[in-house]
Amino acid sequence: HNHYKNMFLKDTERVHVAAISSLDAEFLIDEVSVHRKFKDLNERKLRFIFVGKLIKDKGVLVLLEAIEILKRKNVSAQIDIMGNGDLETTCREFVQAQNGSISMSFVETISYGVDFFKHLASYDVLLSPNLQDEQSRIIYDAFGQGLMIIGSDAEGLKESCRNEVNALLTERGNYSALASAIEFATKNPSKVLE
Repeated sequence: HNHYKNMFLKDTERVHVAAISSLDAEFLIDEVSVHRKFKDLNERKLRFIFVGKLIKDKGVLVLLEAIEILKRKNVSAQIDIMGNGDLETTCREFVQAQNGSISMSFVETISYGVDFFKHLASYDVLLSPNLQDEQSRIIYDAFGQGLMIIGSDAEGLKESCRNEVNALLTERGNYSALASAIEFATKNPSKVLE
């Protein structure tokens, strides 16, 4: 656990890392793999993923509005959506209609386990624009695969993430602020690894 404490937090003196019971150590990505994954950041689009229940409370509609802003600003990124729920059709139609600088895919849900973690590790940033105060397990899964978090300032995320250290947290429900955080990451990809 010290490896992750040192990798994601700058002030390691005052940090206690508690083991998360839902994560098996064999599924955690090692530091060498994280650095290998990020070595070509300046030569490719940053890869973002939203993973969660496709319902309003998870902020997926906020994400879609943010993507519209990014398209108008010609920001280049790969943004994928994985999940199911009441807004699945809306998300699938949105992904199919995308063009321009934002590449998008709708990723079929993968069962939680080795294949899920391998897929998650292929991304750089987890998008979590949650509107609820819950603490999502996906945050820890993403950290375990070396991903940075861009999400809302909902209590659950603020408890798990440190803004501008291992995450960029924006005002809950503010799609313009979410778009700005995503744009910042695309223009400053080295910040994703810091």
